[in-house]
Amino acid sequence: MKKDYYLVLHLRPSATTDELRSAYRRLALQLHPDTSGLDSERFLDLQEAYDVLSDPARRAQYDQETAEIPVRRSSLAESFGSTINLKRSAEPLFRGPESERKVSLSSSFESFYPSADELFDRLWSNFTLSTRPKAERLESLMVDVPLSPEETFHGGSVQVLVPAQIVCQWCGGQGTLRGYECWHCDGLGSLTREYPVTVRYPAGLQHDCVVRLSLDPLGIHNFYLTVRFRPAAGF
Repeated sequence: MKKDYYLVLHLRPSATTDELRSAYRRLALQLHPDTSGLDSERFLDLQEAYDVLSDPARRAQYDQETAEIPVRRSSLAESFGSTINLKRSAEPLFRGPESERKVSLSSSFESFYPSADELFDRLWSNFTLSTRPKAERLESLMVDVPLSPEETFHGGSVQVLVPAQIVCQWCGGQGTLRGYECWHCDGLGSLTREYPVTVRYPAGLQHDCVVRLSLDPLGIHNFYLTVRFRPAAGF
């Protein structure tokens, strides 16, 4: 039986190319043997899944050959009920309305600084290094958010989705539940997800508005978040 590459990447079969790339980046950071302490089997499975699904022709062939897999997944979801989705989504640390705009750091690199590679290397060091470098400086992670005329007039908030690694709340970081591997975190004891940080802006902005927030609640100590709201021109 063929492997379910979509489950390996924690994605639905309808996932877009951007979602595929984003999922691979997050999981590669979590499962790489050099940083996770795990053997290479899961990481190799991840690479195999991404190699196939990132190639349109190979993905189409794979989808055709494994058309029965979504049926099995659907049956599994019915058996477990809604709890099957807990593993695939992040618990918001800062809740906001469902209609809030979302800005993902791992899929939208055009509007924030520093570069993507530098960002992820430094950001992920918060979860892979036992001690922080003494000479390391606290720096700003900046996100630009352009506002429409309606948003400028009414004010509101956005959710900035920040990739982070949080201790699994179900197993308390142990990786096991009652002697069995914790299925919420795959036995890793932690969850690597995009966690939403809600940032609010006032109504009637005439000029750029800058909001700065600490990322300490996410375990990120070498960056703070800077969100610059840019009101619609001529408002």
